[in-house]
Order: sequence, then structure tokens, then C-alpha cells
Amino acid sequence: MSEIPDLIVAEEFQDDRKVPVTIITGMLGSGKTTLLNHILTENHGKRIAVIMNEFAATGDIEKSLTLNDPNGEFEEWLDLQNGCMCCSAKSNAVNAIESLMSRKGKFDYIIIETTGLADPAPICQMLWMDEGMESDIYLDGIVTVVDAANIIRQMNESKLINEATKQIIMADRILLNKIDLTTDSKLEEVENTLLKINPLSEIKKTKYSKYFLYHQSYRIDNIDFILGIKAFSSAEESIKVKLAQVSLKESAHQIKGIKTVMLIDDLVPLKIESVEKFIQKILWEDKIPVMRLKGIVWTDTKNYYSMQGVYETFDIIPFQSNDKDLQKRTKIVFIGTPN
Repeated sequence: MSEIPDLIVAEEFQDDRKVPVTIITGMLGSGKTTLLNHILTENHGKRIAVIMNEFAATGDIEKSLTLNDPNGEFEEWLDLQNGCMCCSAKSNAVNAIESLMSRKGKFDYIIIETTGLADPAPICQMLWMDEGMESDIYLDGIVTVVDAANIIRQMNESKLINEATKQIIMADRILLNKIDLTTDSKLEEVENTLLKINPLSEIKKTKYSKYFLYHQSYRIDNIDFILGIKAFSSAEESIKVKLAQVSLKESAHQIKGIKTVMLIDDLVPLKIESVEKFIQKILWEDKIPVMRLKGIVWTDTKNYYSMQGVYETFDIIPFQSNDKDLQKRTKIVFIGTPN
């Protein structure tokens, strides 16, 4: 497999802002590419670089990068013949992104579209760890596009936990697409199933990958549902909101081979060192297959910590809050497979 060629750096811009990276995933035919077309053609004034990945007929991965300027015209199309981003070229892909950013003077956003057959976790871990090494990019969130008419069948195919199920588990936001191709009762069943698998996700119903319900026109009325969500940030308000919405009843279940467990401690504040050792034991020593975790920890210093995890990679970050409604409790949600 050939290395990614270095991108030619033209001008250097003095801009210290980190650029958010959003991963867009979904099974083949779910509407990922249609969604990207909408994002690249909407008049939102954002400069967005998109890395698109799909399997070609030969089985190789065809990777292209498109750049869209605020005027809605493609400035260039760069083909990077490096093979699969999820495999041996992972670190070089990040270097190529950073070279591009240096050349263009910081884009507003970078979007990575995974292949329909990909588990987004390796890309997520790659970007997350790169952020920890003082990269110019940071992982913003994972958006999964779901085919409402076919997702139940896709989740039931082949192995117990397949790529379709993993993509739902990893999602911070879900676009429940093609709702016009199914019945209201089937749509309700699908939405309930998605929330049982991943109660931490937020769902919007879409047609042609556009959020249109209760709006007059078929367009993305709130692009912030997809971009700039800061799902892996300690300052993310939705962490508090979403955890508050997850009840013990919702988390105490097993479906499609996935088990969701929620731990709550509202008796006393905890020592953050003890919490960290507890998570390390679960993930690293006991090797319990936790695919996603999210939580808020109330500590003995009266401060709060946000917690994120993808497989064996996790992070605990302090944050300050003046939110009087934030309960003095620790709540951690684990999504994974039972041993």
C-alpha cells in the first residue's frame, strides 16, 4: 500500500484555532453521500473539507477530498491513493489533513465519511488520540445516517453485533433517513430500537437526508445538529442534558446482543482517582467489551468531571458549571456486550 503523498503547502496562515472533525457513518445506501451534498451546497458560509470513502468495484477504497468555499464552488478535488483510512495509513491520513489545513489557513470543519462497511471506532480513536498530542484538529462528534426502512434487517444480518449496530452505538447524533419509505408504526419501532441500543444519541427524522419535519422547505434548518456539536468536549452541555434524560428503566436492558448499564451514586462525592482506577480495571484489566461510555462525575473537591470512552480509550476531563440544576451525583452509562 503506497504512502499518502505530502500535500504541497502554499501559504502559512497564523491561526491557532483547532478545527473540528466530524465522522459521518452509515450503511451503504443510507444517504451519507446525499447528506454531504446538502452540506456542501447549503448557503451556510462555512468552509468545509470532506474526505469521502467508499469501496470501489475492485474492493479498494477510493478516497477523495473535496473543498467547498463560501461561494458554493468547488476549489479543487484531490485524489489520495493511499488505500484504507481505517488500516495502516491512519496516522498519515491525519498528517495529510493537517498539511491541507496549513495550506488553506484553517477550514471551518473537516468531515470524514466512512465506508458503509466500516466500524467508526478506529477512526474515532485515531482522531481522539491525535488530539491529545496537541494536534490542530479535534474530534467533534459522530453522526450516523440510518435507513429507516432497512436498518432492522441490517442489524439482524450475519454476526450478532455487526457494523450496522456498531455505527448506532458510536453515534452522538442519528439521522433517521428515508422515513417516507416506511409506515408510521414501523418508524416508531425503529426509533425505539435505536434508543434502546444507544440511549445517549439524539435522533432527527429525515427525508433525502434533510431534516424537514415541521419545516416548510426541504433543507437543513439547523446545521448545528450535524456540525459543531462538541460531543467529546468537557464543555459540552448535551452531555449533562442527555445523561439527565436517561433513566434507570431505559438503561436496564439488553437488545441485539448489546447491553446498556447505568451506574449512579448520589450519596457522596467521589475521588476522581478512584473513579479512574475503576474504569481502568473494567476496560484494561477485566477487558469488559465496553464500546461506548459517557458520564459525569461529582468529586470530593465539589467539582465535576466529564467522562468519554470508546472501547479501551477513555478520557476524564474537569469542567466548571454554574448550572444550579446540575444534580450532585455521579452518573455513568456503559454500552457494550455482556461477557
